[in-house]
Amino acid sequence: MKKKKIVIKHKFRLLSIIFVLALLNMGLITYSVEDHVKADSETEYLTVFVEQNDTVWKIVDRNLDLIEINYRDIRDIVSLVVEVNNIENGIIVPGQSLLIPLK
Repeated sequence: MKKKKIVIKHKFRLLSIIFVLALLNMGLITYSVEDHVKADSETEYLTVFVEQNDTVWKIVDRNLDLIEINYRDIRDIVSLVVEVNNIENGIIVPGQSLLIPLK
């Protein structure tokens, strides 16, 4: 069997298309990163320290009057605190600091 040889007749056109696609890709990445950073910089946090026998639920409930996030259920706020602080298996220890999103 003979191998077919691929011949590119319009090399400049192909390079132009690749260049434009690369620029669009860089623009989209930059836009999404800036949007993510902007969203994080607008969020206000309260730093609290975990006390003996605390749970994330207790800490959120104790600071609920300061939280202005528009959630309908305290469970949503607890889930957000767990996500923001990368808490695995719900385990927190006394002395640990937690960020509580306020706005």
